[in-house]
Amino acid sequence: MRSKALRQGTRGSVLIVVVGMLAILLLMTVSVGRRANQELVLVKYSLQKMQSRYLAWAGFHYSLSYIRADGLDEKTGRYDSQFACAVKLIEEQTPEDIFKEVKLGGGSFGVTAGQDPVRYGMGDEDGKLNLNAVGIPNYGILKELLVIAGLDLNSANMVAASAVDWRDEDSEPALGKEQQQEEGPFGPEKEPLRAKNRPFDQVVELMFINRMTPEVYEKIKNGLTVFPRRADNLKINLATAPREVLLAMARFFSGPVTGTSRGDADGLVTKLLAFRAGEDRIEGTADDQELVETKMALTMPEQVIFRLMMQYETKTSRFISFRVSGFEGANRRQSHIDAVVDRQTLTVVSWRND
Repeated sequence: MRSKALRQGTRGSVLIVVVGMLAILLLMTVSVGRRANQELVLVKYSLQKMQSRYLAWAGFHYSLSYIRADGLDEKTGRYDSQFACAVKLIEEQTPEDIFKEVKLGGGSFGVTAGQDPVRYGMGDEDGKLNLNAVGIPNYGILKELLVIAGLDLNSANMVAASAVDWRDEDSEPALGKEQQQEEGPFGPEKEPLRAKNRPFDQVVELMFINRMTPEVYEKIKNGLTVFPRRADNLKINLATAPREVLLAMARFFSGPVTGTSRGDADGLVTKLLAFRAGEDRIEGTADDQELVETKMALTMPEQVIFRLMMQYETKTSRFISFRVSGFEGANRRQSHIDAVVDRQTLTVVSWRND
């Protein structure tokens, strides 16, 4: 009896061990399966993300082809507007027809001007105020832009002059030693910091300037550019410039010297915006018009200001900005490319991708 009981006990122990081993194997199987599934999901995501990146790349080269074609066309290449910037349109075609949801393989891509609300097509850096072209003769335009954004007149004057000091290659304060120091204070913490004495590489460098505030920066950043980085003179496309930039230019030229008032400057900008928007009064549509002084019913003071603004005007924009978004087909994974292209040479001067 004792031998039989011993055998039964041994069998019970073996059974417990076997069951335990089976449980461990089951846990290992579940763990390995879960890990394999996670890796499969990651591989699938990586492949989808890669596809969206290649679609964005395709959209970038697609955009370059349109910039190239527009530059070769004598008619469309001589004038850029918010509706048709660096793109040749035919008949009733719109930029949305060309750049929205372009199908390729199993996915698609779209090209936008990088604005909110979304506008399909190309953006124009030449419609902005170039920080690298702001100097002593015209720094007042930046000052007026800062005032429009809410900075007090004295601080705006100091920030604008300091922006000149930040990028110019000399060590002489723009407004004289009693008003401004080349060695600061620059920077968010207002610590003494030597001026860069080289061109702005990014608009955000303006935040290194003393008295500049984040609130004002957010209001003006979309009206500023750093292209071209080496600028002999200031050029702005009045057909694509936002209202704030036009207003800053007009107010800069108004005053006792020209026998005009701020009211004349504001009235001029109102007329410019209404005229260039065309009959539908909507910017960026097919009936946008080229600015022609004789057709805008300007008063004499407004004519004076407009003619002074024209010395900074360019009709053909050189630096074109755009965002390409690639969309993978199944799960709409996205990749983006933000680029600025020199239209004359088709070289990329700014690039960011995710």
